[in-house]
Amino acid sequence: MPHNIHWYTLIRLDGPPEENDKSMPGAKSPEEALFYFERDFPFHLELCTNDDGTAVFLLEKRLRSCGASQPGELVESFSVCGKEKA
Repeated sequence: MPHNIHWYTLIRLDGPPEENDKSMPGAKSPEEALFYFERDFPFHLELCTNDDGTAVFLLEKRLRSCGASQPGELVESFSVCGKEKA
């Protein structure tokens, strides 16, 4: 039986996705994935509701079989806002 892991993908909502999408396998939570992705940005990433349209990214959580080359089934998605680092 294949082992499944959570695979997080951060997708920029504006701009060419090929240049801006980032992925991380094995994160235990969306917050852990965002902490990992922050190293590539000059701002802090945090989950938000996007009620006011301020989301800059979409974070997708997928279930993926170990060794699979394609993203797996979408489990959940989150809106992500960028905030100035203190």
